[in-house]
Amino acid sequence: MMENDLERLWGRGSIRAFISHGSDDKKFASELASYLRGYRIAVFVAHGGIEPMPEREDEMERALFSMDLLVALLTPEFSASNWTDQEIGIAIGRSVPVVPICLGKNPYGFLDKYQAIHGQVDRPFAADGYGSSGASETAGAIFRFALGSENLGERAVDAYIAALRSSGSFNGSNYLAGYMERITALSPEQEKALVDAFNANSQVAYAWGIRSRITSLLRSVTGNTYGIAEGHQLRKLS
Repeated sequence: MMENDLERLWGRGSIRAFISHGSDDKKFASELASYLRGYRIAVFVAHGGIEPMPEREDEMERALFSMDLLVALLTPEFSASNWTDQEIGIAIGRSVPVVPICLGKNPYGFLDKYQAIHGQVDRPFAADGYGSSGASETAGAIFRFALGSENLGERAVDAYIAALRSSGSFNGSNYLAGYMERITALSPEQEKALVDAFNANSQVAYAWGIRSRITSLLRSVTGNTYGIAEGHQLRKLS
């Protein structure tokens, strides 16, 4: 598929995550997708066990063969679908990372070899984009996994920088600061993009969680020393 076709299918994002779920889990899948998009992850939500129209089936097939990550919402109804096990099989066959989310059902079969995340669906919905709902916490755990993944780490860093660039609040920026410890490498282009995101967005530059971590991060992963100068601009010192 051409890149423009992929963007029309997925939307914009550095990582493409396919959410596989049973027919009773549409609400949680939708909430989870919303939070993942906040981390600049593109998301395709599967049909959820209902027989799709031929056009939707074609879309699903294209998504399955262009995804970077599969998220499996393991509720008791998950394996009752005619589609979920096939979706997992395609991910495994393509060597795509799989993240099982335990929501009343434990990993089974080939899923048993993957590290699972224990999720909750009955927490209050967080209204600010970064909060304490079950979907929010699950999305954060998935993003943390992506940052530490050998296959996804570089693109997850791109997504992280994009999320910082567009952060619209100090609270959101401070929440994102907690993921810095998962970043272990930055390309020269990512180093510049991270510095530019800090300098261009006052909601990042004035967020204490970011300010207290960013110079240490840059020094540890690039070897370069930075300081925050007058005007709250991040500058390279050596």
